[in-house]
Amino acid sequence: MDQLLHRCRPAVTQLTSETRRAMAVQKHTTRTPIFALALLATVFACSKKDSSDSSTTTANSPKQVAATARDRIREVLNQAHDSATVLTLTTGDTVHLSTPTLQFYRGVFGFWGRGKPAWNDGEKLTEQGRKLFVAIGNSSKDGIAPERYRYDVAYKLQQALETSGGAKVDDETRQGAIGDLDLLITEAWNRYALDLAQGTIEPDSSGHRWLIRRNKPSNENLLKMLTSGTEPEQVVDALRPQTLYYRRMMDALVRYEGVKAKGGWPAVSDTSHRASTSNVARTVPKTAAVSPLTARVRARLVASED
Repeated sequence: MDQLLHRCRPAVTQLTSETRRAMAVQKHTTRTPIFALALLATVFACSKKDSSDSSTTTANSPKQVAATARDRIREVLNQAHDSATVLTLTTGDTVHLSTPTLQFYRGVFGFWGRGKPAWNDGEKLTEQGRKLFVAIGNSSKDGIAPERYRYDVAYKLQQALETSGGAKVDDETRQGAIGDLDLLITEAWNRYALDLAQGTIEPDSSGHRWLIRRNKPSNENLLKMLTSGTEPEQVVDALRPQTLYYRRMMDALVRYEGVKAKGGWPAVSDTSHRASTSNVARTVPKTAAVSPLTARVRARLVASED
């Protein structure tokens, strides 16, 4: 009660200064009940505001660093809402934790929970954790930037843990970072799995009704497979569309990435050369020397094996 009155002190002070004169006209026998009711209403309104403000809090970096990675995860779960939350990592970055991620660590799925880390052994990523981390980073094979899943943040955190080796970072801070990385990998996986099953674009946003059913992956079953030791790449491959055109798209992406690695495609021309090259095409016989523009087009086609 004392803490509540302390938070509401400004409102109570205003109430006492503005309302006592109005209540002075009342009889002495009624003045105290009226003032008490007004004070109670003010405190109640203030407590409602305080409750409303608390509903928008985030799971921040711990004021007292975690003793273990599990302690850090439990701390995040205690601060999080039932549906989702925004986690402030030990690095200062933020990430949105979805409902399936929170359910997984809380034990809603039945096979995991109580804040138990899934992808680390308390010191570093497990072999399965590393494989899952790599699989998320390979989302570019599907034409999806890994940054969509905050892979860049996870990679930075992972590199910091590996280079420190516990020497430059105290153990408690390190444990908090390991817990954050565990949460981040699970959230990244859940987002990646959803995108593989449904796509990254909401079809209805195009203005056309989408008649093909969009399947939603079972986060429970997928995480159970991964924590049981199933190869992450095997799970990813099963989630991908099993159509011929999708495989062709993946092959084309690999080919184009290879072209990019070799220096990319040579520029053909800009619009300022169109008029002059057009005149050359009309005046130069077919047996004449190849124009510079034609040579550049040919070089570009060769680069992409077209």
